[in-house]
Amino acid sequence: MFEKITIRAINKDGWPIDFQLPPGMQAGPALEWLIEHGYSPANGGGHEVAAAVPETQATGQFAAEYMTATVDDGKAYWKVKGGIYRKFGVIVWPEVLETAGFDVDELNPLKQIDLTGWTAVFNVKENGQPHKVIKLSKE
Repeated sequence: MFEKITIRAINKDGWPIDFQLPPGMQAGPALEWLIEHGYSPANGGGHEVAAAVPETQATGQFAAEYMTATVDDGKAYWKVKGGIYRKFGVIVWPEVLETAGFDVDELNPLKQIDLTGWTAVFNVKENGQPHKVIKLSKE
């Protein structure tokens, strides 16, 4: 079952408006669309998500270097690694990989994927730790 996602944004007149996303839609692309159309995040920052996962408040980014997978019960769980996140990495979901142009079904979870030249944008939990990669883009 999909989690209900609501984004609180501020309209051009300064009023807060809640946008409820349809099941399966990610908050990151929806927030980018809202910003492009004159709304600002309710928390005030340029790219903060005021919804999706309640403990996720802000975003950060790093230069991605490579991606690895852990296979559990036949399913691959991918992590983007680079910079200060080189050791443990930050989880990335298949939807984000597909949006970035990767064919998830063709990725070999037993091989490291080179991401030199890519930037990973991630949500940050209240405790300052990364939550998950929400966007991968090629520089």
